[in-house]
Amino acid sequence: RTVHTVGDAAYVGEHLRGLDPRITWTSRLKVTSVLHELPPPRTGKKGRPRTRGPRLGTPTDLSQLLDWNRTKVRRYGRTDTVFLAERTCLWYGSFHTQPVRVVLVWDSNCGPGTSLDRGYGAALVTTDLTTPAEQIVERYASRWTIETTFYDARQTLGVGEARNRTRLAVERTVPFGLLAYTVVT
Repeated sequence: RTVHTVGDAAYVGEHLRGLDPRITWTSRLKVTSVLHELPPPRTGKKGRPRTRGPRLGTPTDLSQLLDWNRTKVRRYGRTDTVFLAERTCLWYGSFHTQPVRVVLVWDSNCGPGTSLDRGYGAALVTTDLTTPAEQIVERYASRWTIETTFYDARQTLGVGEARNRTRLAVERTVPFGLLAYTVVT
């Protein structure tokens, strides 16, 4: 089985290098991330082969280089018409030499006259190189339901506020609180 993991930009980092090939990671790409082309083929000359290609720049720079396609995407409980652009490249800072796909999303909430006038609305990065870009956007948007669940569980039942000291109690309290929240809801 393949496990598709979705997280926020805060969870991306060097600790994701070397993930099992059956695990894909999808999250937001940081605005300051520097992207590179895939490494060129080996030349056969002496010395260490190159680990990355020429610099592509930040997601803003990348948005100027890509072709945009208009498509419909199901996200946040509705179907939206958006423009998508994608590129397989390296995010050397976080994933080192593992190829990733960058999916840029542009919709009516970004562009000239809005606070998001950087050439795209959202930049997603994924280690899933085969799934269509529309499904990557849908997958990332689906994480919102669990985020609201965690928020509501903390606010309504106080999940995560227990003052436990023993390891076993700490490991059991939050899952029990989420189970109780499920029953209440």
